[in-house]
Amino acid sequence: MQGPPDDKGVNLRAVETIFELAEREWEFQTSVVVSMLEVYNDRVLDLLESMEDPLTVGTSEKSNASMEKSNSSLEVRKGADGVFVEGIQQWLTNNAEELQELVDRGTRKRSVGCNNVNEHSSRSHLVVLVKVIRSHYSGEFTNTGVLYLVDLAGSERIKFTAAKGSRLKEAQHINKSLSALGDVISALASGSKHVPYRNSKLTYLLQDVLNENSHVLMIVNITAEPESVTESTYSLQFASRCRSIKMGVSRRNVTYTPANRGGENAEDYDNDNQSISSKRASNAAKRKAAYKKEKKWQPNQEWMT
Repeated sequence: MQGPPDDKGVNLRAVETIFELAEREWEFQTSVVVSMLEVYNDRVLDLLESMEDPLTVGTSEKSNASMEKSNSSLEVRKGADGVFVEGIQQWLTNNAEELQELVDRGTRKRSVGCNNVNEHSSRSHLVVLVKVIRSHYSGEFTNTGVLYLVDLAGSERIKFTAAKGSRLKEAQHINKSLSALGDVISALASGSKHVPYRNSKLTYLLQDVLNENSHVLMIVNITAEPESVTESTYSLQFASRCRSIKMGVSRRNVTYTPANRGGENAEDYDNDNQSISSKRASNAAKRKAAYKKEKKWQPNQEWMT
């Protein structure tokens, strides 16, 4: 997921793309906010909790009660706007380098250990939440989306790892949460009316991702070692089940200001309320041409005033 500096992983490539796209958005002011957590022994821990930095923009809903001590377990809630982690800190970032620095700090706090199979074994599931807020310069509407970058700990067979004590407990929690994720995938693949998201903290946290209003990409890693053929087969079967799921068509998450839900401004939008007026499109084209000519962003003075 991370990758070395000379061969960037999925995480950094994804966030770099977000900032690159933001620079091309002539009509929007884009803010990128990041949070980072791990699901360890079915407990949700904020990996950026104890940091103090001017990048911080506060915490999520009802945060103060959950921030009394470092690495205290946080609760996953479901509100009017979907699932959120109560008390998790959110950090405003200005570029991909700042975001990657935060991810690197959080990764160093992730729970790791060693066993007979892996010297640096992840003992938790890692989740990086990248929230993108695009505000139209007219002030009429805002688009919001969240990118979940999830690094799941691998399943473990105790007879191979010879785990004992705390390592055994960790392995049991890892396997249980992965089994719960498998149950959710099976329910989605079969079209079941009931999807057991509540069976683990991991699946409850990811329920907004595993639904029809999301795009999901899953990468399954396997090993070529002959002694691991059983685990590799299970992993490929799991990937096949995931691939059979039809998520449906995702929709934009658009919030309009009260004054622009209709009336005199309604003509500025198409049937999906997502297109801009021809005047603004012409204005955007001029700004785009100026950018290409001078390699510099040209703010829209009319909107800024």
